[in-house]
Amino acid sequence: MSNQSMPDEDLDAIGRNCDYQYCRQLDFLPFRCASCGGTFCLQHRTEAAHECQKAGEWGRRRLEANSKTTSTTSKSPSPSGKAGKPCGKESCKTRIDTATQPAVHCDKCHRSYCLAHRLPEEHACSTLTPSRPTAAGQESSERETLRKVFERLRTSSSKFLSNAKSSSSKNRDSAASRIAQLNQLKREAKGDPSIPPDKRIYLHVVGTTNSGTTADKPPEGKLYFDTRWKVGRVLDDAARRLRVENLNNRVDGEAQRLRLFHVESGRFLEFSETIADGVANGNTIVMLRGAGAAR
Repeated sequence: MSNQSMPDEDLDAIGRNCDYQYCRQLDFLPFRCASCGGTFCLQHRTEAAHECQKAGEWGRRRLEANSKTTSTTSKSPSPSGKAGKPCGKESCKTRIDTATQPAVHCDKCHRSYCLAHRLPEEHACSTLTPSRPTAAGQESSERETLRKVFERLRTSSSKFLSNAKSSSSKNRDSAASRIAQLNQLKREAKGDPSIPPDKRIYLHVVGTTNSGTTADKPPEGKLYFDTRWKVGRVLDDAARRLRVENLNNRVDGEAQRLRLFHVESGRFLEFSETIADGVANGNTIVMLRGAGAAR
C-alpha cells in the first residue's frame, strides 16, 4: 500500500483536514501517503485519488533498498576468494565444483577431479595413497555397498518376498483376510513359551545361508518375540531358531556380521532399538550378512 493510517499516538493527526485541494474534508482518522507525505481522507487515500505528485516514489525506494541488499549478498566473496575448489590432480589448474565444471569423485583414492582427469589412469590413481573419504565419497561407497546388499536380498529371498507381496496386494482391501492371516501366523509361529501372550509380536522371518552364497534357498519361518526385546536379542533368537550362523560377538569386521532388515519400512534396524518400536505384527524381517558395511 502507498498509504498508511496515522499512528494513534500522533495527537496532531486527530481532526486533520484532507490535503487534496478539492476536498479539504475534516477526517478524524486520516491516512498518510508514503510517497508525498501528505494526509488524506478515506476517499482520497490512494495516490490516484489525490493525484499524487510523487506517485510510485514509495515503491521505487523499496525496490532500490531490496536491490542493494541483493547486490551486497551476491557480491560477497567466498572465503578462499575463488569459486569452487582445485582439481585433485596437482598439475591441473581447473576449478571444479562450479556451475560449469562439475566435480567427479574417485572411489579409490577419495579425491575429486575435473572431467579431463576423472578416469583413474588420467590422474594416476594407482600411485596415490587413498586419502580420508570425503562426505560425497563415503556416501557414494555406501550407496554401492547397499545396492549389492539389496541385490543379494532380491536374489536369495525373491520367491518368499514375491509371495508375501502378492498375498498382501490381493488382500489389501480386506480387513477380514488380514485378521485371518495374522491369526494363522499366531497359530503357527514358534518362540519362547515363557513370553506372555499380550507381550508377543508375530513376524515372518527370512534367514541367510551360512555359506553366504545364493545357491541355496535361505531358511524362513514364522516366529514370535517379546515386544520389549531389543533388536540385537531378536536377531540372536531368530538366528538360533533358523539355524543361521551368528558370528556377531566373535568377529570385528562387518563382512560376517548379521543385520536385520525390515521389509515394510525398507530400513535396517538398529541393535539398540526395541523391536516393537518400528515393526508391527505380520511384518517381515530379513537377516543379511555383511550389510553393516553399508552403514
